[in-house]
Amino acid sequence: MIEFLSEIMMLKRRKREGFRNVGVRETDSLAEHICITCQIAWVLAAMEGVDVSKCVKMALIHDNGEIRTGDHDWVGQSYLREKEKAELEALKDQTSVLEKSLGEEMMSLYKEKEEGKTKEAVVVQDADIIEVLLQAKIYYESGYRITKKWIRRIKQSIKTESGKKIVAEMEQSKKDFTDCWW
Repeated sequence: MIEFLSEIMMLKRRKREGFRNVGVRETDSLAEHICITCQIAWVLAAMEGVDVSKCVKMALIHDNGEIRTGDHDWVGQSYLREKEKAELEALKDQTSVLEKSLGEEMMSLYKEKEEGKTKEAVVVQDADIIEVLLQAKIYYESGYRITKKWIRRIKQSIKTESGKKIVAEMEQSKKDFTDCWW
């Protein structure tokens, strides 16, 4: 167990790479991305009437393989033909130190998310994209204007009706996300 726990601590150190391409020097970590994605998955699952617990668990482990394989932007990913296989293998190795049923559950949820055939998998995929959209909005408001192009392109990937509503509300909102609640 301690091997697994010490490895997932790397989620805090591993930075996300995509926004570096537009000049953001201090990008968020995988842990930060996963945390917000989980909460979005919870909200979306409730809105869509699907299994909230399953969605949150799926979102919680969806990027664990990137501890070992690294985070790659969408352009870089297009050249990595075996990306999904590499992340699956990394997660398999990571979970091999866990109690068998726990490791199998994590692997099963990861595979389900990657296949994208269940309602829960679609919700988690949308949550993952919405987190990126929200982060892009924050960077846009911080002066990284090119992220507006990302928002236009990436929002087309949203599949759930609830996700589309959230994105539409985000785009119509006058709320400055860099200002937060204060």
